[in-house]
Amino acid sequence: MFRRYLEISFLILLVVGGMCGSQPACAQPVGRVSVHLLAQVLNRGGKVNYESDYYFDKDNGIFVSHSFYPKESIKITNKTGEMKIYFPEKNEVTIRQSSVFSSDNELLYYFINNRTEDLGLSREGFVLTNTRYDEGYMITEWTAPAGMKSIKKIEFVFENFLPVYACYYTPTGNVAKKIYYDDYYLGSSFNLPRLITEISYSDKNDSIIRRSRYSDIKIGNAVNDHYFNFKIPENAKIIH
Repeated sequence: MFRRYLEISFLILLVVGGMCGSQPACAQPVGRVSVHLLAQVLNRGGKVNYESDYYFDKDNGIFVSHSFYPKESIKITNKTGEMKIYFPEKNEVTIRQSSVFSSDNELLYYFINNRTEDLGLSREGFVLTNTRYDEGYMITEWTAPAGMKSIKKIEFVFENFLPVYACYYTPTGNVAKKIYYDDYYLGSSFNLPRLITEISYSDKNDSIIRRSRYSDIKIGNAVNDHYFNFKIPENAKIIH
């Protein structure tokens, strides 16, 4: 009976999507969100740190990333895919336009909007082909679109309807990537993993580990609106 309940509930998530998303069910909408990100990349014995502040305006579809380590830059994107990256040190800006750069493709977008049932896989052409259960976990299997050569399928593991693990498989059945979603912030409007660990495997039995730690989560009026109002200087040099 419980397993049947999980199956019906998950189908509702897929159909209703943004209306009720995942936990918290039918959460009230949230306007603006900011988070601090500290990312560490481990590769071949070396470690590189990246530090940024993320700002997301849900109502207007604006995403701003202020990176200040190791190099300062300000990235501004909107839902139509217009992206501007400004480099204050040299007063330079690069401008791109593509649906790939849409703010709707940012990971933060899916969690803030409680669209965690596939984290955008269906938009990329993946198809849900199987759902199974293992004790308290629900496991969904997604088949890659025909034109994708590097990935054949992805398995998502959910606990309480929140993603906790994902595994990417190559066409030969090898593991290409593992992602762990841990230490969830459980808010009244949305939930967000404060720790995401990605392990990417290469053909040479090597791996790259990226550990992303989110903190200082602010909502609504607590969010500093400085970067939502930020204007790139008119005399900034456009670079390609």
